[in-house]
Amino acid sequence: MGNMEDCSEVFVNQLLKLLKDPDANVRCYIAEVLGNMRDQSKTVSKELLGLLKDEHLSVRFTVAAALEKSSKSNPEVQVTLLHWIEQHSDLPNLGSIDVLWQICA
Repeated sequence: MGNMEDCSEVFVNQLLKLLKDPDANVRCYIAEVLGNMRDQSKTVSKELLGLLKDEHLSVRFTVAAALEKSSKSNPEVQVTLLHWIEQHSDLPNLGSIDVLWQICA
């Protein structure tokens, strides 16, 4: 780890691992932290999108809010989200997360 960029990448990778924690509260907190990051990578966006299928409603809502926040500063997140919704429009809980549709409107 020679510079901050390397440190940041290592830090983000550690956070991404925590998105798989068995505790839903941990997943919510980490999703919120990642949503507050200014420069969100495609990898982070895709990992967050994967959590929109989480069994816990609180995780899905937290992830949707994180994606909404990051899409305001990164239009690429919005495009990625639109493609994800198109591919997963048959998910039963997707319609209940109104913020997803607000992001794409």
